[in-house]
Amino acid sequence: MVDLLGEDVDLTPARHLTPAAPDVSGLGEARETLAALAGRLSELLPEVAETPPGSRATVTVHDLVRRGQVELLWTPFHRRGEEDAAGPEALLAFTVADVLSGGPPSQRVPEGVDTVWVRAGDVLVPRAPIPRPAARVVGDTEAGTPVAGNVVVVRPDTETLDPWFLAIVFSGSEVARRSSSLHRSSLVDVRRVELPRLPLPDQQRIGAAFRHLEEFRATLDRLYRAGDDARRTMVDGLVHGALRPVADEPDDIPDR
Repeated sequence: MVDLLGEDVDLTPARHLTPAAPDVSGLGEARETLAALAGRLSELLPEVAETPPGSRATVTVHDLVRRGQVELLWTPFHRRGEEDAAGPEALLAFTVADVLSGGPPSQRVPEGVDTVWVRAGDVLVPRAPIPRPAARVVGDTEAGTPVAGNVVVVRPDTETLDPWFLAIVFSGSEVARRSSSLHRSSLVDVRRVELPRLPLPDQQRIGAAFRHLEEFRATLDRLYRAGDDARRTMVDGLVHGALRPVADEPDDIPDR
């Protein structure tokens, strides 16, 4: 009995089954998708020109709040377990991860809980220190969505401030430096963030460039995911014999 149940004995039914061949039928379409995404990348980078260095007048978010040009809103932190009690039909709120990824809201909000509902043009900024700075501008289709307690809603007066200009400031390295200097359990104080004092048309030009850069980042993410999926399919296909290399020489690809 001991020998029968030794480490080299496999009694699982899977060892007697023939593994199913991987589906490699979509590789042609995957190549076309990769080529299309890669071709868009250079087009999405905005045209920029170098300018001579010089000092710029700045203003803090705190000063903008005092002037009535910006409103800061955030949801109180909920107790642990409230999300599980929200139920599958509960509304979903924007989280820090959603701000970073640009994806849909992902955290369930308990019914009747105190929260902030975003409007089109609001800028979502993480309150907690994060690996890289990020901000997200709320679009028309996302208006009316709640936010989680770890996200600040920066609501600008659009007559004087461009939302996308605010978003690029909150996505800059200065915010990352301030965040990295905080204790891990500390919250980022967005009121201390400084931004250049620029006329609205200049803000809008910079904001438009940031919109292109955000689309560039999203396309780059899609390219990575599509490429990784194609690679995994090819690996499985080559291992199981559903694919074979066309190249005759194994040294066609140079060493890294």
